[in-house]
Amino acid sequence: MPDGIPSSEEDMHSNMITVYYADAEQLAALRLPFPVSDVKKRTQGGAELSYYEHHTVQNRLLDVFGSGVSLTTGVTMTDKETNTVHVEVLVEVEWVSGRKSKLSGWGTSTIMKSGDHFKSAFSDGLKVAISKLGCGLELYDARYRDGLTVRLKELEDQEAERAFVTCQECNREILAGSRPKPDGSVVEVTAKQIATSTRNKFGRRLCMCCAEKRQQSEKSIVSVPVPAIAAANVDEEPEY
Repeated sequence: MPDGIPSSEEDMHSNMITVYYADAEQLAALRLPFPVSDVKKRTQGGAELSYYEHHTVQNRLLDVFGSGVSLTTGVTMTDKETNTVHVEVLVEVEWVSGRKSKLSGWGTSTIMKSGDHFKSAFSDGLKVAISKLGCGLELYDARYRDGLTVRLKELEDQEAERAFVTCQECNREILAGSRPKPDGSVVEVTAKQIATSTRNKFGRRLCMCCAEKRQQSEKSIVSVPVPAIAAANVDEEPEY
């Protein structure tokens, strides 16, 4: 793979600046599927739609073209009968070869009292325009959409798992550890067991360090009981 093309979604969204040496490298980077975490959902007309937010798409343009991007508004029309506004978005990009491409796309939005309908229509028009270069087209792929629900559920579960083993006192990860038993031996406890036990005792999920500080502040020298940890339901969902 040429040096200029990011090898993955992670590379594309890292803090590193990618230097492109050919138009083909820019086009390949522009067409990279967005991370699943960037996919948003909304209900429209009784159907659930997948989409990318405006800043996600605009950042991709800036990542690939840098200052060689121009976004302007073309024709704007308001339809009072349907209470909608239609906005034409004009996009001009300059490739590393010096070649320029001009694209356009129309966006439509219901008129809102907040006045955000122009912003919403502009955002949709931008997505339509750059889709002509292949950006974001994965959302139109039936096979991609079929697997999207599963991937989003996996991501949601991962986020819930991460949140459950995050200390609510210091916001650090709760790590597995060990506790002494009455017979002098020690028992290993998982991060989930510690999170569950400390929540039951203190009302918050705490790491062992914060739990010890909390016990000291309560003038208690009694450690979190091993039986309570062992009996904890480690599959219990976190409370928010």
